[in-house]
Amino acid sequence: AAVPEGAWETEFASGVAAYARLDPWLKDRIEYLSAEHDHPRRLAAGLPPVVHPLVTVETGTGRRALLLGDDTAKRIVGLPEAEGADLLHRLHAAATHPAVVLRHAWRPGDVLMWDNLAVLHRCRFAAPGRLHRSMVRGMPPLGPRDLAQPWVIAG
Repeated sequence: AAVPEGAWETEFASGVAAYARLDPWLKDRIEYLSAEHDHPRRLAAGLPPVVHPLVTVETGTGRRALLLGDDTAKRIVGLPEAEGADLLHRLHAAATHPAVVLRHAWRPGDVLMWDNLAVLHRCRFAAPGRLHRSMVRGMPPLGPRDLAQPWVIAG
């Protein structure tokens, strides 16, 4: 079946822009934290949750981005539940602020590509029809801790 014009919409949120808009103290707070992610498809397949850094770093440029799932980031590793939930709520609000979100209404023939480590996305207002999605497997997300270089001080 063809997709009726405007029947499918996807919202794209820039994790890079969201991170850039954070207060400096909040950037410092989350720099080395990780979140546990669990997706219904993983649960259905019997797979365990995965842990990803809250802040990803593009190795070539050093560009930082928030890495959150719309409903997949369940808890922040190492924080008490209430504190982690509050922090996730604050980060989700930053990551989905209208200033960093683009809404795309799909039309026949549309092709979009995005960096899954720097752009959050979610489908909105789905109607019967067919969309095709292809993914390219890449490296796992790297956070600041993964890129930290030990320094040797000679004296």
